[in-house]
Amino acid sequence: MHKNISSRVAYIISHIFNAPLFSVYLLPAIISSEHLTSVGVLLTTAICIFTLLVMPTILIIYYKIKGKTDIFVSKHSDRPKFFIPALIGYALGFILFYTLKMNILALYHLCYFTVTFSLFIVTLYWKISIHTAGVAGPVTMLALKFGYRYLILQLLLLPVGWARLKLHAHTLAQIAAGAIQSIAVTYLTVIFFNSCL
Repeated sequence: MHKNISSRVAYIISHIFNAPLFSVYLLPAIISSEHLTSVGVLLTTAICIFTLLVMPTILIIYYKIKGKTDIFVSKHSDRPKFFIPALIGYALGFILFYTLKMNILALYHLCYFTVTFSLFIVTLYWKISIHTAGVAGPVTMLALKFGYRYLILQLLLLPVGWARLKLHAHTLAQIAAGAIQSIAVTYLTVIFFNSCL
């Protein structure tokens, strides 16, 4: 009984803290830094939901409906193709917001692009944790741009890591690697972006 409850909790945590959803949770902090009108906030939010949530998940949902994968794409060999729509969405978001001189939103998308691309490369050879990467990277970007108080959100890696272990989705090494790689690539992306401004 206890095992079933803890597995259910792990499953819920895995859903709540999947990478595309987590990107949306942080949008209020990101968008508020752009000092937009109410209409601008609504339009920007809609664009971000499309580039950060819809694009990364649309192909997964399609394959899930067809019965060809589960929502977490657990089978390692199935994973690479699902990175492509996400990368396109992040690139579109970066180009749009950079063109509009909305630099924080442009950087947010660029970080998602560089981290996702680096995870894609690793995924060709090994099953790295997208869940921990999806928490660690964005939180690192917020901390670098808005203050280190945001680092407290890295504590979310504990329940997320536990959930992925509990569901036997990843090893401890895969969970740690997802977080460490995401932090490192995000840090380098922010430094590069700042040097180009």
